[in-house]
Amino acid sequence: MHTYIHTYIHSYILTYILTYLLTCVRTLFWCCLCLIDVGAFVKEHECHEGFDEEYQTYILDEDKLCDLLEPICEEGGVIIDFHSCEIFPERWFELVSF
Repeated sequence: MHTYIHTYIHSYILTYILTYLLTCVRTLFWCCLCLIDVGAFVKEHECHEGFDEEYQTYILDEDKLCDLLEPICEEGGVIIDFHSCEIFPERWFELVSF
């Protein structure tokens, strides 16, 4: 019985330490990188050619979007959240995740 309690306490402490370390790593990760949600960026910077009523979505102006994102992406440290990578130049990215 004593061994069970001792193991439980060590397990609890280890879980607490790992949770704390993961929080620190996440904070460091997000402090060093900039996340761009392309959908929100398109709305905010009006990178669209209007609204498609049938599909209930904006019609993306790819040229304007890329022109506005280029100086941001050239600095590095950017995560682009979008459903496609085909419209962006390859030189902007080191990793593409699906």
